[in-house]
Amino acid sequence: MAHPGPCAEHGYYSRVFDATPEAIRAILCSAARYLRLLLPEDVAGSVEIVLAEILNNIGEHGYPAGCAGRIRLSLMLDKSDLFCTVSDRGDEIPAGLFQTGPPRCSRPVPADLPEGGFGTFLIRDLTREIHYRREDGCNLITFHMTV
Repeated sequence: MAHPGPCAEHGYYSRVFDATPEAIRAILCSAARYLRLLLPEDVAGSVEIVLAEILNNIGEHGYPAGCAGRIRLSLMLDKSDLFCTVSDRGDEIPAGLFQTGPPRCSRPVPADLPEGGFGTFLIRDLTREIHYRREDGCNLITFHMTV
């Protein structure tokens, strides 16, 4: 069950939810409604793609089969910038998957990418910056997008 956070009028959205396909799908729908209230359609769509890739990867790969897990999602809109934080206590994300800093400029050939490589490319291509760290057993992904 998702827990409601502050309302959209304040430019802040926060939820904690189970890392199950059903809960992730519900949160993506809820976040999409929130984003479309505050952002231009194309920007909201880009944020949805990034969130879907990150949250679905956590749900599919972050927790061993049969183990329950939780995800925390926070979005904050500040003038022309959107900041997002996603955290979970699942398995550590493989080294180098989210290289820190701004995205690369060159576009990969999808057929040349490893499994999951295109989703990672989309995340890096659509965000202004993305960072990952593991701290005290917690994965923390932060990204920033210009609105």
